[in-house]
Amino acid sequence: MILSETHGSRNIDAWAAAAVLLPLYLITVMDSWEHFEVSGSQWFWIRVLMFSMAIIVAISYGPFQKLIRESLQIRNRSSDPQSVFKLRISLYSVLALIISLYIIPYLNGPVFDYFTAAPTVGMDQMSTLAFLLEIIIGLTCGAFAEEICNRVVIRKAIENFTSSHLVLYFLSSLLFALGHISAGIPSFTSAFLFGNVVMFLYVRTGSILPSIVVHYIYNLWVTVAV
Repeated sequence: MILSETHGSRNIDAWAAAAVLLPLYLITVMDSWEHFEVSGSQWFWIRVLMFSMAIIVAISYGPFQKLIRESLQIRNRSSDPQSVFKLRISLYSVLALIISLYIIPYLNGPVFDYFTAAPTVGMDQMSTLAFLLEIIIGLTCGAFAEEICNRVVIRKAIENFTSSHLVLYFLSSLLFALGHISAGIPSFTSAFLFGNVVMFLYVRTGSILPSIVVHYIYNLWVTVAV
């Protein structure tokens, strides 16, 4: 009876995780649909709406709600002094940021040589106000929603079935990358590599906050530099 209940619970978690990811994948579908034509400003509000829907779905499910609340805290669960704990968090975060901003573009360089990035709704189609809203609100919502959904929620769903970190990193990053494939193969591979980095950061720190910060800075860098 206990085994049956456990099996049923993890299946429910998996379906709930799929429901959480659905709004994020809808962004990808709309972005890749050639007949979907909107202005940059309209695209901003659509994305914010989808990000918000994903979070609402996630916190509406009890087990995820508790997990999300805990992941948004930074707690020293080790026997290390608080100063050592904070230093470790900082070092992991800086390392993740360096890998994201410098190592991933280098590793992904050959992909850009063979594949062309797909056209998407660009920042150049936005008014100055919309661009500022994108930088302040859009990127923040994106980083927050994608980290909560693709790291916290998906980690829970995957670890219900396996304790393998290899499977966790690969599958969670693959699901994350699929949500960015509308921008082309280079975006897919870049997202896959980045997904591994921020999942590692989440696992090592026990909090999703460092991953959210790194994700926002990475998005900001891509938005401004590209």
